[in-house]
Amino acid sequence: MKNLRSFGIAAAILLAVGVADARAGLITLINGPVALQTPAGGTNPNDVIPGLWGYIGADVALTGVAGTSYLVTFTLIGSESGFTNTLVTPGGSLTENNGITAPFVLAAPPSVSYVQVATGGSDLLNFKFTTPGLFDLVNGSNGGFAIGDPRTFYLSFCNAATPIVIPVGGCNVSGNATTGDVAWLALDDSGAGPDDNHDDWVGILSVTPVTVPDGGSALALLGAAMAGLGMLRRRLS
Repeated sequence: MKNLRSFGIAAAILLAVGVADARAGLITLINGPVALQTPAGGTNPNDVIPGLWGYIGADVALTGVAGTSYLVTFTLIGSESGFTNTLVTPGGSLTENNGITAPFVLAAPPSVSYVQVATGGSDLLNFKFTTPGLFDLVNGSNGGFAIGDPRTFYLSFCNAATPIVIPVGGCNVSGNATTGDVAWLALDDSGAGPDDNHDDWVGILSVTPVTVPDGGSALALLGAAMAGLGMLRRRLS
């Protein structure tokens, strides 16, 4: 009976693990992230996510299961900028044109998405920021920038959600997470000089899987689990 009970439990665990593995998908910072806290006061505060620890000087990669498709979604939350900045992706563009007058957070945030297939390594996400008269900031060329450099983007995996809540302590500390499946993404366009306030385009980046195990594998796992549980019930009855 002990062996049958173990078999049934193991089959159920196998089914759960198989589904969980197929649903894993992460955003990871690569190429040397540098910790940065967005300013909450001073001459150029961040007017959307003030006082939040995250990183600049890094590029953003999809680190998912090889051959799995992932939905990459960008949502524009707000901005404070004298320039007009646009996020460009294969699924469309998001342009902020709020200017420098409050409110700085949008009442109805727009989103764009595209699908990317993971190779099993660190696959750069496909996006860039454009600003008229300035160079394009492409994911893949942000790594290596330092505090004080012009035109950098920033990411934080701490509480990337709406309504915006900036936590005290917890994840909001220097050296916080460099991976996750949802992140703040924010641009400093250098319009007021390299002030590192990163509120010239502020949004949320998320990655979710769009595929599941093939039908045959899923049915085989389900069958093994049900058979194990059925044998256990008969033995105990």
